[in-house]
Amino acid sequence: DIPLEAGWNLIAYLPTYELDASAPNFPVLAPIIDNVLIAKDVHGRFMFPELNFSNMPPWRETQGYQVDVNEDVVLNYPDE
Repeated sequence: DIPLEAGWNLIAYLPTYELDASAPNFPVLAPIIDNVLIAKDVHGRFMFPELNFSNMPPWRETQGYQVDVNEDVVLNYPDE
């Protein structure tokens, strides 16, 4: 369980497998996608669910991401 507070959060990607971050389903954040306003990586790539857009590659182990959510939520990464 990764608790996220409303607003910006800096999170680590913990699974040992990659998860797709592409639109329209945004699998990596699917459990909370209705609450995600925008998510970004260190290179400035981002996903913007409201506009059904993502230019992010799959999320990988050892990487960190910024996620802006509209309310407090708990993220559990989906299974591989």
